[in-house]
Parts: sequence; structure tokens; C-alpha cells
Amino acid sequence: MEIFYLYPEIVSDLKSGQRLFSGLVISFYGNFVLKHNQVKLDNCFLVSLKSNQDLAVLEDVKYYNLAFDGLSVLNSKYKTRVMGYCLLPNQINLILTGLQEEALSRYLDDFKTLTRKEIIRLLEVDKKTQVVASLEIAKGQRRYRVWNTTFEKEPLEDVNAIKEKIDFLHQKPVSLGLVDSPKDYLFSSAKFYLNNKPTEIKILDIRTF
Repeated sequence: MEIFYLYPEIVSDLKSGQRLFSGLVISFYGNFVLKHNQVKLDNCFLVSLKSNQDLAVLEDVKYYNLAFDGLSVLNSKYKTRVMGYCLLPNQINLILTGLQEEALSRYLDDFKTLTRKEIIRLLEVDKKTQVVASLEIAKGQRRYRVWNTTFEKEPLEDVNAIKEKIDFLHQKPVSLGLVDSPKDYLFSSAKFYLNNKPTEIKILDIRTF
């Protein structure tokens, strides 16, 4: 079923802890670990995608859940793995493996398409009219750019480089003054590595390499 160019609704299912994404059920992943003999560690990149004008487009947990759902769908589609992540109000940061460099643009373009309309809808519901107006690229035509057209990428050559960047991502919310400790931030892989708590997307544990 092709769903990557649709604008899905997100429906919470509080009893099961799952969300329905355009008819596809995506579960939370508690302490999910892929051993190194199951997945080849290659083509590793730190990827950063910022919002249009650095605006806060991920306002609260429902926005982050939307982003997590989109990433889970795309990780399945592209057969890539996430080793670390940090989602912030104005950007997403991912450490990915298993994705060819030329496919990174397609992955992120799909993410933009997958999340754009729903983010705008949530902002309108939350009466973030100034943010919505700033994201509009064709006045009066309801055409919006939520994410930048470009992104940053950095190849990671070995396990030590990957571990260093994971720590770097975990520190970003602290350096921005959002929390006092990486352990306190809800939207990064620190909850997996430091708190041993379930994450919304599968983690390929770098400590197993």
C-alpha cells in the first residue's frame, strides 16, 4: 500500500499505546535492540533537517508523535535503521545507517510530504496563526513550506564517531536550555541509552558493535 504521498490522520489509542497512521499500526518499541550480526553497519550519516525560517513547528507531544510516525513509516520503506536521534521544535536530527547517500534526499522529501499538511492542521487547531502565516509560500492559496528545502549531512566512518555524535545529539536540548540533563528530554534517544525507556522508533543499539 503506497501511503508516502498522503496526508494521514493520527489517531491515539491510549489502551494499546499504538497510533494509527493512514491505516498502518505503528507500535512503541520498548528496549528494542538489533544485534550487530543481524544488521550490517554501513553508510552511516548524521542528518539534520531544519524547519522553514527556524520556526517552532513541533509544538508539543502530538506534533512529535506525528514526526515519529512518519519516521517509522520511512524507516520501513527504505529499510534503514536509526542509531540515535534528537527532535527539537525547529529541527530533526537523525543518525541513520543502511541508506545510500543518494537516497537521503528522497527519504527526507518523503518525510516533508508526509508531515506537512498534518503539521499545518495541528497549528491551525492550536491557533498558531502567526506561525502558519509565516509558513505560507503562496498567499491566499494555502500552500505551505514547513521544512527547509535543503538539509545537512555528515558521514560517520566508524563506531567511535557514531557514539560521539549520539552524545552530541543528546546534549543539544541541554545547550538550548530546554532541560537540565539529557535524561530529562523526552524526544531524543537519550531515553533509550541513558534511561532504558521505550522509544517511539526502533533503535539500532550502537553499544552492540
